[in-house]
Amino acid sequence: MLVSNTTHPFWFVFFALGLSLVPILIGLTTSYLKVSIVLGMLRSGLGTQQVPSNMVVMALSLVVTIFVMGPVLKESLTNISKENVNFDTAPGVKDIAVLSTALTPWSDFIKKHAGKEEVKSLTALKIAREKISTQVEVPFGPVESDKPLEPDMTVLLASFMITELKEAFSMGFVLLLPFLVIDLIVSNLLVGMGMFMVSPAMITLPLKLMLFIVCDGWMLLTKGLVMSYV
Repeated sequence: MLVSNTTHPFWFVFFALGLSLVPILIGLTTSYLKVSIVLGMLRSGLGTQQVPSNMVVMALSLVVTIFVMGPVLKESLTNISKENVNFDTAPGVKDIAVLSTALTPWSDFIKKHAGKEEVKSLTALKIAREKISTQVEVPFGPVESDKPLEPDMTVLLASFMITELKEAFSMGFVLLLPFLVIDLIVSNLLVGMGMFMVSPAMITLPLKLMLFIVCDGWMLLTKGLVMSYV
């Protein structure tokens, strides 16, 4: 699929619209949400407000996301390369349907990593809402329309985001627990020694950094994030 010099101007508008939606799609359909939350909790656990900076956290989250989503992105590009789209004419429904094959790997990724309980709960909630809204009053009583319990994309997307948030907070709890222990020990020692004027953060920060470095924290954290999608 190649774009020639005679490409119809509407295609450039179509591609520009797609590029404008890329940040939203990255946040909704990739691992970026969980990775960024976990890295943000790491910074909070260390007790540093600006180290690493927001730009570093975003860049590292994006790099890990690209690493995780590499197979999905590769499969998507492969699907696009197999399709023949005529760019000399204005995009039609058929052309857009052909390009939609690029979204199939992403929908499979969302379906695979959406929690089963979340999908089940949101599907039941949607079915119940539709039944209430489609009840028809007849002389013999209300008639309800039966719907299949197959989750659609909206249910899968909502379930995926809720699952990502739940897993991010679970990983954050495990990550912050050792830092909490260090804070408690240092605070109790300072109180016992009568050093009320000394800020615990001045002592806990070097200890936290030493613990994080000795345990090879960056590698362990990255490995845990990546393996959560395997």
